[in-house]
Order: sequence, then C-alpha cells, then structure tokens
Amino acid sequence: MHIKNQIAELSKNYNIKFRFEDKENSLSKDDGLRLSELKGIVNVIDELDGNDYKSGFVLSEISGNCYQLQLSTVNEVNYDTLLKVAHNSANKNESELSDIEKKFRKAINKPLNKNNRTLTVINNKGQELFTTPHIEINKVFETYSTKKTVTGLITKIGDFDMSKSSIQIDGYKHQIRVNDAQDSVLKDHYRNSSIRAIVTQNVNITTGKVTSCELESFTIIKKGNLIENLKGLSKDFLSNFKFDSNDDILKALND
Repeated sequence: MHIKNQIAELSKNYNIKFRFEDKENSLSKDDGLRLSELKGIVNVIDELDGNDYKSGFVLSEISGNCYQLQLSTVNEVNYDTLLKVAHNSANKNESELSDIEKKFRKAINKPLNKNNRTLTVINNKGQELFTTPHIEINKVFETYSTKKTVTGLITKIGDFDMSKSSIQIDGYKHQIRVNDAQDSVLKDHYRNSSIRAIVTQNVNITTGKVTSCELESFTIIKKGNLIENLKGLSKDFLSNFKFDSNDDILKALND
C-alpha cells in the first residue's frame, strides 16, 4: 500500500492555468495568441524550472471560450515557485521584483499590450488567484551623462557607418559623435590643428565605463604665444582649476 501511495504521488500533476481574455470576447482556443506573444512566457518558465525534461512544465491543454493555457508539472516545488513568480510579477512594485520576476512581468505584458486584454491565473484547485491588465513598467535608467573637456589633435575623422560622423582626439580613447555642421568645420583641421572640446559622455551606471560620447562645442586652438592661448580658455575649462577667469591665471604667472 505504501508503494502504491508513492507511485500515485509521483504521477500527480500540478496544474496552473493562464487565462487571457479581452472585452470583445474575441479570443478562443482556435483563435488566440500568436506564438510571438507566447514565446517570452515559455522561455521564462523554462528558465525557472531548469528546463528539466522529467519534472519541468509542459503545455498540457489549450481550452476555453477565451484563450486558456494549462501548464502541468509533477514537481510541487516548481508549481509553487511559478505561482509565486506569477503573483509577484503582477502585483509587486518593480523595485521589489527578483530578476526572474522582472522577466516574467515583461513576458506577460506582451500579450496584454493590445485589445484591453486581461490575464487570470488559476491554481491547481481551480481557484482564481488574481486578474491583471497590462502592467506599467518603470523605465530603468542604465546610464548617466557627464561633461568632460578634451584637448588635443584630431587624429581620426569619419565613421564606418556612412550615415554618422565622429572624430577622435589624441589622448582620448573614445570616439566622439559629431553633427553635420561640426563635421564640416572640423574636416579642415584634421591632423593639423588642436581643439578644445566639450564632450558629453554617457556612462554605464553598473560598470562606470563610457558607452558613447557626443561633441557639445569646440574651440580651435590657434598657434600663438602663451598669453594669447590662456585668454582663449573657456569658463568650463577654468572650472577644473582654482581660477575664476583668465586674468587670475595671468596674475598668478606674474606673481
């Protein structure tokens, strides 16, 4: 008897149903969601259960006067985990979600993003746990901007992409994106003039690395004596030092 109970327990299926509906009741098992709308959900569930062939989830049924997916597993832990992930994805704030829950929220949002669709999740006992419409996802900023003054000779001009323009300045390793007007002026100074450039850098928050650069403004540094060159320094450049004006530098040199 004990062995029979173990076999029965092993053969037990735990079912979760995902029921998609819209206000027009236009969905059915024969006319439902496109594969492109479902693949994200399937991929996340595969990741969640480890893509285990024996105890992972299988799509066991499509039914209803709506579009209802039934997912089944023999693993109770997988069943409980998916219910938790689904609930949290639909009901918690973005900042409270785990990585897998964020992925699942994004995945269920794709089919919910049209025709006022809703999703109802139903547990193994046939109880409707919750219903959710499309979920607003807060935009996560992955970069921040900072300005930098770069001075040097233009060592490279142009881009592999003919629709874009960029330059490189000696001593600064990043390519700097320029607009058409800037490109037109800078071509005449390639390899024969130094420039003082104000550059906007986009920096990845996580790595701290510069991901892209854009030229805000520039000054061509003319050949001349030290006093003339000092007078050409911009206020942005001077702000990096303990000087408020060009006259302060000249005074310090004369003292």
